[in-house]
Amino acid sequence: MIGYVDVGGGNRAAYGAGVLDYCEDHNILFDYCVGVSAGSANLASYVARQTKRNMRFYTIYNLRRQAIKPANIFLHRNVINFDYLYGEVNGSKGEDPLDYHTLSSSPIAFKVVLCRADNGQPVYVDKSEIAFDDYGPFAASSNLPVFNNAFEWKGVKYYDGGYADPIPFKKALEDGCDKVIITLTLPKDYFRTNEKEVKRARHMKEYPAVKQAMINKAELYNQQLREALELEKQGKVLIIAPAEKPQIKTLGKDVSEIIKLHDVGYKDAEKIVDFLK
Repeated sequence: MIGYVDVGGGNRAAYGAGVLDYCEDHNILFDYCVGVSAGSANLASYVARQTKRNMRFYTIYNLRRQAIKPANIFLHRNVINFDYLYGEVNGSKGEDPLDYHTLSSSPIAFKVVLCRADNGQPVYVDKSEIAFDDYGPFAASSNLPVFNNAFEWKGVKYYDGGYADPIPFKKALEDGCDKVIITLTLPKDYFRTNEKEVKRARHMKEYPAVKQAMINKAELYNQQLREALELEKQGKVLIIAPAEKPQIKTLGKDVSEIIKLHDVGYKDAEKIVDFLK
């Protein structure tokens, strides 16, 4: 069974959108997908066979004033307007609906990683738990601490899945995958530092476990990256990542850089063909 992991990364996840566009264009279908943050949205479109819509989000919808309002961080914290993105745009009556029927009926196994606000532990939401016009798991998986309040779905509050399991290849292996493709949005020789997250964590008062997860995120990411690199040497994992650190930030709005990232991802995806032989 072939697994695919998309770690997301805000608008930098346009790189992963490029990888998936290549897979769509060359009819490469994975058996199992697991996505984190924006990576879960990328994969929702892939499983629904709508990969081209991902770039409409990165270059149109995500850039609108209704979608991201930095000023809100000083008032209500809800910088990212998930009601707009996953309702007014993504919903069945929205501007660019997700094909829920194709998503739900696809033979591809698909899971979304969330971080519980109360204990900081990962939760893996199966696509069978995602209901028509209820795309809460995708919003919850992308819900950045401090920037946004905790996102409530089915009575439980969540934050971005990257704080609990940033590179969830182990989940793919545990669920039966023999080989796993991992798409990163940072170079595979880039190891994170925690200075920025530590500063942000000072503002996280309500959920101590999430605060600790923010402080530990770099260490956890780096540990998982080292393990993935070892598995890559053994031929069990393929890491697809940009050769250079993207010039755009997580919530960056430079369309030319977003498109450039997509195109680099599309080109880099050629490696998948040999890996699957």
